[in-house]
Amino acid sequence: MSLRRRIAGAAALAVAAVAVTMGVIGYLSTRSHLVGEVQSELRARANPFLQPHPNGFRGGPGGPGGRGPAGRGMPAGFGRMPTVLHALTRDGMLHWIYVSNGDPSQPAIRFVPPNTNVEGLIVIDNVAYAATGSGCAAAPDTVVALDMASKELATFKPEAGAIAGSLGLAIGPDGTLYVATTAGEMVALDPKTLKVKDTYRADGPFTTSPLIFEFKGKAVVAAATKDGSLHLLDSAALGGADHQTPLFKSSGQAVVSLASWQDAAGTRWLLGPTTGAVVAWKVADRNGTPSLEPGWTSRDLASPLAPVIVNGVALTVSTGSAPVFYALDASTGKDLWSSGRKIASALRGGGLSVGNSQVYLGTDDGSLYVFGFPIEH
Repeated sequence: MSLRRRIAGAAALAVAAVAVTMGVIGYLSTRSHLVGEVQSELRARANPFLQPHPNGFRGGPGGPGGRGPAGRGMPAGFGRMPTVLHALTRDGMLHWIYVSNGDPSQPAIRFVPPNTNVEGLIVIDNVAYAATGSGCAAAPDTVVALDMASKELATFKPEAGAIAGSLGLAIGPDGTLYVATTAGEMVALDPKTLKVKDTYRADGPFTTSPLIFEFKGKAVVAAATKDGSLHLLDSAALGGADHQTPLFKSSGQAVVSLASWQDAAGTRWLLGPTTGAVVAWKVADRNGTPSLEPGWTSRDLASPLAPVIVNGVALTVSTGSAPVFYALDASTGKDLWSSGRKIASALRGGGLSVGNSQVYLGTDDGSLYVFGFPIEH
């Protein structure tokens, strides 16, 4: 199946999220400074690894999960029917697009100024959240929250540094927003006002967006710093009384993003892309406190995208002028499937989105590739 739609008044797809009635199902991003014609192109591929799993699917981009909550607030059930793709275009307009045919479901509304470099669009409880990049002259290093019913806008800008990572922000189970900065600060924000609730000070600049996963009934915030350390924080008290003490801190390879999943045996995993591979760690129990142990390293991949884990399969893309979509065994890192030369456009950033047994990928020319099962009519 192949569909192509044009979004009026826009130059290129910037960020999109697949949504359902209860909230966001996935995340997709392309670089917002792209030029050229807007195209929403759906290219469905029948791939057997995308079949729904009886244990369901929970998680979100930047932290998708297998059997337990993780990531950015995705409701359970990989088999749920997403109905709308929220797309943010270069002119700063937020669009509603039917997943079934690519047509708009309602008029677009203003979200950010034109030419804003936006990262990590999340739509949940009828509020759109996103972060803007440091290279954006229109609105640099800002978290934006738009109530889509009242059209009220709230913003947050860190006192120092830029917003770290390519996925923007993360949302905890109570709705709290978490943002990491290149000044080495992790900030917890109120979801309505974006006022600061708590902070943690690391000993170096963060390089990844926050990731949230469950450990013994508590939400743990994870992020990596430039020296390759992984910091695990208690979401209820970031850094403890002095705002500088993590639950656990490890050393290792520097990663640019994080993802998480829990396997059928109950083992929690963290995954992250380096400049040349995807690496994984196991979350271990150290006297009731989470710690990390080395897991696996994938085949060589060129600047891979943040992995998304579905049904025990880690999905990522080797980027560049000839990108390749890969499905890896999330427990071992071994190859299960690849797209070969099916992706004709270059890709130098962005992310993957999942929903309705399909995986969405935006490329630099504004095309949207969909790998999975064709939608039956």
